[in-house]
Formats: sequence, C-alpha cells, structure tokens
Amino acid sequence: MDVNILGAILIIFTVLILLISGEFMAHKGIMSKSNARKFIHISVGNIIIIVPMFTNRYIITAIPAFFIFVDFLLSPKSPVKKMRLKSFEAGHALGTVYYAISLTFVVWFGFPTPWLIAATFLPVVYGDGFAAVFGSYAKRGFFNGNGGTTKSILGTSAMVIASFLSVMIFIILMGYAIQFAAVVAIIAAILGTVIELLSPKGFDNLLIPAILLIVFLLIGGSLETII
Repeated sequence: MDVNILGAILIIFTVLILLISGEFMAHKGIMSKSNARKFIHISVGNIIIIVPMFTNRYIITAIPAFFIFVDFLLSPKSPVKKMRLKSFEAGHALGTVYYAISLTFVVWFGFPTPWLIAATFLPVVYGDGFAAVFGSYAKRGFFNGNGGTTKSILGTSAMVIASFLSVMIFIILMGYAIQFAAVVAIIAAILGTVIELLSPKGFDNLLIPAILLIVFLLIGGSLETII
C-alpha cells in the first residue's frame, strides 16, 4: 500500500480514537470537560510526528482539512445537536475548528520541511496545551492578557518551556543540527508565547501558527544558511 494512503488511514483512525476516548472520559466523569479537551488538544497534535513520512502534499493536507468539518459538526456550534461532544464544550466553541484550520495551512505551506511544521505548530500543541494544564494549578501570579483573559506566570512559563523543548527535540530527531534546533526553538517559544498573550480569547489556535509560519517562511532560509 502507498505510504501516503497508509499514513492517512493511520492518522484518521488515531484521531477518531482519541476523540472517542476524550468524550468517553468526559461523559463518564473520569475527566472534567476541560481536562478532556486538553487531553484531545495535546494528543491529537502529536500526529505531526508522522508528517515527514508523507511524500504527497495534497493527501497530508486533506487530512486536517477534513477534520475542519468534522470538528465543526462535533462542536457546540454544530447544527446537529446529537453530534455535539461534551469535551468540546470547555473553552472557545470553535477552538477545535481553528486548530484544524491552522494545521491545514501549516502542513500545506510547511511541506516538505519538517522543522518548519514543528516550529509553527508545536507551540500550540505542547506550549498552549501545557500552559492550560499548569495554569489551572496557579494560586497566585495572575495578570490580564488581551481581550480580558486571565493569565498566570506559571501557565506562561509552562508555555515557554514546553514550546522550546518540544520544538527542539522534534527538530533534532529529524536530523537537524542542535544549534539550528536551539535557535528555532527559542524563537518559536518566545514569539509563540507573546502571540498567545496578545491574542483575543479563543483565537490563539489560529494566530500562533499563522504568525510563526509567516516569520519562519521569511527568515527560515537565512537561518539554515547561517547556522
């Protein structure tokens, strides 16, 4: 079987299993709706790890594009009420849709450059994901973000660290030099966190990948040459 078809089947099957698992845990009370959503947010984002195995840009881009419509049908805004997931009720109503939209554009414009995809999307997967996880435990150190959102020093610190480590590790595993991985990870972590702090509530899933993608498309060639 063609590697692209095999990869597409693997990704779709994995994402569906993760969505079902998150919804099951939210429905049974094993996890709160918020934690189930965080579980889905982080676990589904890991699919970019197998993006480098693809050789066909159209097939790999079609997968997240397909989930734009799936996520909308499962969201609180779905016209089919019976399809709405409890795990999607926490957070912005269309946050999961924005997530799929961002991944679609990142994969299309980042293909076939693994480090570019990692640098632009992992700050959302792990950075934003762990910011929400650790931020929920914060007892002090709160401040106001854009649009009336409440942030914490703990959550923001978690985003910087998680973004840096995830981007750097992924890029190194893809065979790039440590120095290159470190510089890209630092830029992605710091800039991604600043964007998250300045983003209107619910739009960070769109703005972080979009702005990072533009920045790295502009400077990526220079970084590869210099480092």
